[in-house]
Amino acid sequence: KKASPPIDFCSRNSFFFNWLYWRAASFGVGTKYWDYLLHCYTDPKIWGRHVQELSWVIFAAKQQQADLCVVVWPNLHRVKDSSPMTDPVVNYFREVGGATVVDVRAAVEGQPARELVVNSLDGHPNPQTHQRVAELIMEAIAELPIVAESR
Repeated sequence: KKASPPIDFCSRNSFFFNWLYWRAASFGVGTKYWDYLLHCYTDPKIWGRHVQELSWVIFAAKQQQADLCVVVWPNLHRVKDSSPMTDPVVNYFREVGGATVVDVRAAVEGQPARELVVNSLDGHPNPQTHQRVAELIMEAIAELPIVAESR
């Protein structure tokens, strides 16, 4: 649903109004969205489609003779609660093979969300979290045969 013209104008031209609008708009949405995401990973039809997409990624990497490194991020506001969504992806790649898996959960589990994300409304990783995950990726890449052989 598109916002009314005055609200749209204000949210695009006023940082404060934009911040206020999204605070109000997100109130109560979190639980519905979270439940929807959980449903997507437990519905066999949706998960089956996702597996097809993941399989295509592996196939494309093999066609290009490229090493594939998959980074699986949990929801940084709810790391432990993310397991029903991240476990199937991690398990799929580990069972099927064809990819090195970096499971971010181990690196962030037990840390308060405020230390991991940009802010309470923006669940994207902050610079420190990006740095830690970049280190994990570098460690994983260093173990790839082509890299390990070159040392």
